[in-house]
Amino acid sequence: MSPVKEQSMAKEKQENQPVGPETAAPPIQMSKKAIWKKALVTCSISIICFFILFMFIDVKEVISSLRKISISIIAFSFLLYLVSYWFRAWKFKVLFDNHVPMNNLIALVCAHTMASSILPARTGELTYFYFRKKVSKDHTFANSLASLAVVRIFDLAALLFIFLVSIALITIFPTRLVLPEPIIAVLLASGIGIAVIIFLLGMCVMRGKVMASALQKLMGFLHLNKSRIFKWIEQKGVEIITTLDSITKKQVFVLFFASLMVWVGNFIVGYLIVKDIGLLLPFSFIMIGFVATTLANALPIHGFASLGSLEGIWTIIFVALGAPEKIAISTGLGFHLVVIAFLIILGISGVIYLHWKKDKE
Repeated sequence: MSPVKEQSMAKEKQENQPVGPETAAPPIQMSKKAIWKKALVTCSISIICFFILFMFIDVKEVISSLRKISISIIAFSFLLYLVSYWFRAWKFKVLFDNHVPMNNLIALVCAHTMASSILPARTGELTYFYFRKKVSKDHTFANSLASLAVVRIFDLAALLFIFLVSIALITIFPTRLVLPEPIIAVLLASGIGIAVIIFLLGMCVMRGKVMASALQKLMGFLHLNKSRIFKWIEQKGVEIITTLDSITKKQVFVLFFASLMVWVGNFIVGYLIVKDIGLLLPFSFIMIGFVATTLANALPIHGFASLGSLEGIWTIIFVALGAPEKIAISTGLGFHLVVIAFLIILGISGVIYLHWKKDKE
C-alpha cells in the first residue's frame, strides 16, 4: 500500500473516531481582543436600553420608588439571599466537594456569583475556576467545568419547573386580569417546549450513555464533528452527559431540591420588593415575569451588572402581563439595584474570606 493511501486512511479513521473524554478536541479559547469587543458591544446595548427607558420615566420617580421599600423588607430579603447562597454551596458539596468545608464553599459561591452577575457578557462565569483553586487543592479544569455545568443544568431544570407551575396556576386558577390570546399561546407553547427540555435532561441523568451515543451519532449524521468548534461542543457535551449519568438518585433529588430552594428564595425576595414598590399583579403573573426575565438574563448579551438590558427585558415582559409602563420600569430598576447591593456585599465578603484563608495557610 502506498504511503499516500495509508495517510488518507489514517486521516479518515481519525475523523470518524467518536469524540469523548479520551479523545479531547483542542480547547476553544477567546482572545483578549474578542473579549473586549464583546464587552464593548454588550455595554453599548445597556447604555441604549437605559436611554430608552429614561424617555418614559424620570429619575425622581425611580428614587421615590426605592424609598417605598421598607427597611424590614430589605433586611428579610437579605436574610433569604444568605439562605439561598447556603443552598448554592450545598449543591457543590453534594456533587464533588465533600472534603471542602461548607464555609469555604459559601465564600466561593459569594465571590463567583458577584463576578458572574456583574461582569459583562457572562464572562464572570470564568472566575469559578480561579476561586475554586483557593478552596480545593485537587482542582482540575475538567472537574471544575463538569461541576459548574451540572449545577447550571439543575438550575435550569428547577427554573423551568417553576415556570410550568406558574403556567398551571394561571390555567387552573383564573384571575381578574385576563391575558391577551397571543400571550396565552406563547405561554402554552413555552410550556410544551419546557416539558420536552425537562424530559431530555431527565434522560441525560437516567440514560446518560444512550444520550451521549445519540449526540455523537447526531453530530456525525449532520457532518458537524469535522468542524473544530462543533467537535469541542460534542466533546464537552459527552463529558457533561457522562457526569450526569454517574450521579446517584439521591444526588439528583438533593441537587434539584437545592436548586428549587435557591429560585424560590430569590422569587420571594423579588415578590416582596416589587409589591412594596407598587406592582399590583397576581402572584402567578409576577412569578412568570421573574422566570422569563431570569432566563433572558442568562444570555450573554448583557453589559456591566446587566444594567439597562435587564430593565428593558423586565419592562417588555411585565407590560405584556398587564403592568403600567412606569410601574414596570421603576419596579425592575428598584429590584435590580437592591439585588446588586446584596451581590456586592456578599461577593466582597467572600473574596476577603478566601484571600484571608489563603494567607493564613
